[in-house]
This record gives sequence, C-alpha cells and structure tokens, in this order.
Amino acid sequence: MSDSIYEGAIRDKIARNSTDSKPLLKEFSSALFETLREGLLYDGHVRIHQFGSFKLKWSNERKGKHPRTGEP
Repeated sequence: MSDSIYEGAIRDKIARNSTDSKPLLKEFSSALFETLREGLLYDGHVRIHQFGSFKLKWSNERKGKHPRTGEP
C-alpha cells in the first residue's frame, strides 16, 4: 500500500467487504476521521488499540520545480 490513501478509497475497500449500506459506512468513516482530526489537533498523537498510531509530522518546506520546464 502507498504512503497515503484517501478517505473515499478506504470507504470503498470497507464497502466491498461489508454487508452494511454505503450511507452507514460513509457516516462511520466521517465520524472516525473527524475524531482522528480532533485528537491530532488537541494532542498531536492518536493511538487506537489494535489498529494503529497516528501523529503529526512537520517537515521543512521544499522548493518545487515545474515538471516540464524545470523552473523553480
């Protein structure tokens, strides 16, 4: 799996393996991600037992380049 995945992709993966309705799964995933956001904003770290740990990671800004021209 890649380093990042979107909420909709997670919801679709769960829906393929579930008998629950898509609206119910959307409501659940929205509540889950909102709870994660709140925890990260409050503490910078969220741990869900037997699921995973999430923490904010700050990085320095980088100069970007235009892919066609190579200009900064």
